[in-house]
Amino acid sequence: MGKLIENRIVREKDCLLEWVKKSKNGDIKAFELIYEYFKIQIFNLAYRYTNNHVIAEDLVHDIFIKAFTNIRKLEEEKSFKKWLFRIAVNTCLDYLRKHKRIQSENISSSEAQIGKGEYTITNEILELAISNLPFKMKTVFLLHDVQGFKHEEIARILKCSIGTSKSQLFKARKKIREYLIKRGGIGK
Repeated sequence: MGKLIENRIVREKDCLLEWVKKSKNGDIKAFELIYEYFKIQIFNLAYRYTNNHVIAEDLVHDIFIKAFTNIRKLEEEKSFKKWLFRIAVNTCLDYLRKHKRIQSENISSSEAQIGKGEYTITNEILELAISNLPFKMKTVFLLHDVQGFKHEEIARILKCSIGTSKSQLFKARKKIREYLIKRGGIGK
């Protein structure tokens, strides 16, 4: 079973590499495949910054337009994912700076159980905890814990050291934990 998953991952990486090469040569169909492959991940990242579906959708379109118009400048096809997420993070931060946006309350109120049911944290409380993080902590937290990037990749995306990435993640988790304790979501 592990070999099947490994083979699938290798095929996906090969397909992505081929799509990027074709996109760099102006193949719009190849870029559409890239869009389909990444749109949900990019939307989730944008939504975590804005807490607004409509704005997140607009940002996704802006991000992919920037990627499409600049893909010929990408030097190494292998680094496409990091390059795309760098565009995504910068676009989200630019939007927030321009609009000095206070996070909206359009958050799902479905509940998630923690532990053996002793404590209940709603998605709303968790999303508020994340939205209250400073930019850099939020970015590292989202890239690492939500999107699954490694610290080495985050360091390259954010142009910081691996130690800074680890430190920001530690601080982000601590602030989220403190927020949840303060809000009565979890015990000490």
